[in-house]
Amino acid sequence: MTVLQLKNNLHQLVDKIEDYSILEAVHTILAKQLGGDLVDWASLSNAEKQAIEQAIQQLDKGEGIAHETVMKKYLTKYQ
Repeated sequence: MTVLQLKNNLHQLVDKIEDYSILEAVHTILAKQLGGDLVDWASLSNAEKQAIEQAIQQLDKGEGIAHETVMKKYLTKYQ
């Protein structure tokens, strides 16, 4: 697959997604890669901070799912 084909595929996938949290996560990843500004911790709501802290605690307990596992699931589902 060429870079252009991959970009076109990504555009199509993004157009189909209606879940704001997924779109926001993708935006954050892409912005970080391009050197864009990321959301400052102080600007997050208490609920967002709590969710992040809870996720970190779960990861510290080994309750996370490996990145490779998640990618395999979604690549299989959306290809």
